[in-house]
Amino acid sequence: MIATSLGVGLAARPMKAREGLPMLLTIRLRWGETMKAGVIPILLCSFYFVVPSAADEHSKANHTNSTVSHQPKGIPTTGIKSRRGPEKPDIESILSDMKRDGSSFDSGKLREMGKEGLSALLDHLLPRTKRLSMSRKDVLVLIRKLGDSKWKTRKLATRQLIEYGRPFKALIRKATHDNDLEVRLRAEHVLSTWEKAGHKSLEPYAKAFEVYLSGMTDKECLLELARRTCFVLQKGKTREDERKLLGHCLAVFTRLNDDTYWDILTPILDNEDDDSVAWVINHLGGSCSRRYRRFPPLLIKALASNREAVVAEALSWVPDCPFMQEWRRPSDPERIKSFVTKIFEGKNERLKFKACFPMMHTYRDPRAIEYLLSQVRSADKTRARTAIAWIGDSCNFGHRASPRLIKTLAPLLRLKDKDLRRAAAEALGTYSGTEVVRNLIPLLADKEAIIASGVAHALLEQKDKDMLKRLLRDAQKNATNALVRDKSRGLLEKLGSR
Repeated sequence: MIATSLGVGLAARPMKAREGLPMLLTIRLRWGETMKAGVIPILLCSFYFVVPSAADEHSKANHTNSTVSHQPKGIPTTGIKSRRGPEKPDIESILSDMKRDGSSFDSGKLREMGKEGLSALLDHLLPRTKRLSMSRKDVLVLIRKLGDSKWKTRKLATRQLIEYGRPFKALIRKATHDNDLEVRLRAEHVLSTWEKAGHKSLEPYAKAFEVYLSGMTDKECLLELARRTCFVLQKGKTREDERKLLGHCLAVFTRLNDDTYWDILTPILDNEDDDSVAWVINHLGGSCSRRYRRFPPLLIKALASNREAVVAEALSWVPDCPFMQEWRRPSDPERIKSFVTKIFEGKNERLKFKACFPMMHTYRDPRAIEYLLSQVRSADKTRARTAIAWIGDSCNFGHRASPRLIKTLAPLLRLKDKDLRRAAAEALGTYSGTEVVRNLIPLLADKEAIIASGVAHALLEQKDKDMLKRLLRDAQKNATNALVRDKSRGLLEKLGSR
């Protein structure tokens, strides 16, 4: 059959509203053959309706926003897949109960929903935990489809970009300068939808979320929780209210202390954002290890990291090791000690300084004090003050001061800088011995009252009371400063009444 199509109109394909009339009448004249009667002309009149383009849809944002949150069916072949499970119809009522009940929330109904319930809850509260196989290439394909000749294709691409394209915001922003007006308008619509959506506060759900997770024992749910927690924490920054909920997720695995889940969570340490990794380490070290008296395996792995910022944060929690009541492996304490020792003996000065505190406080390594004494005269004033403070740590209380310690700290007691003078007095007062007392007594007359009172307290804490009385009597009799003589007399009276 030979067919000829004649089009009367403004275009040869269905037009976008900006290109022509709302309705295009196209008359097609087709010549066909019949079996017997020869060629009979048949006039067919077809009406083609033109669907609204992005310019028209832009004014219908409310309708668009109400539909874009659901994943469309029949996704084009862009390789986009979502692991989003089927939602339970009553998830909204569960969220309402969580918000209302808080810590008294009854999570039984939600637990009965198993993995589907967990997925639906996380989809609502922590949607960025959803794992998607969307790549940069996929997003670029969708951006091109924004200008497709078919309205359904344009609409579907817009919805997919709104729901899944946020990690590639830069590409969408670049598309707002595309040569195709349709692409530009739809890209702007995607960006404006994100801005209008904002984010709802997660704080009202935090307590109920903690209740739900605290009783979670289903392994399938725990594995899903670990995967989704890792997915969001290994990619970029998280909001403060997101961290509140993610902290409860991490606490679940600290409570269980099972390597199966810690292995899944390990990629969190690969997050390029140092602040995000620091938050995870500090949350585990601060909230979880102290609550459950366990040193999370993730912190041990952090000590072995090749990233300076990650190791530095993990070192902060090593001094808590002696307080841990349960270890996943008996060898873990020795592993931690070997990591810290290796760092201390290494060439990275920042990490060496950070490691010297647990070397001194936790492992009582004399090399740590010697290293700190060498840092007291550092050009970095913050480093110098920190070194002095660590020298005076409580783990050294009552230890006899070495000649080098006296030689290093004594000159600082005569400085005009009141902060350094006070730090040196407090550090020296931690130790015991004749030279310690002899160097502290003149500070009883310090013009800074807080320094004078601190020295008086440190002197009264000296273990050798006979030596202390002898030196105070000498000061009462021979000191050139009248205030020192008076203060020495007062201390002797206190010692006599004890």
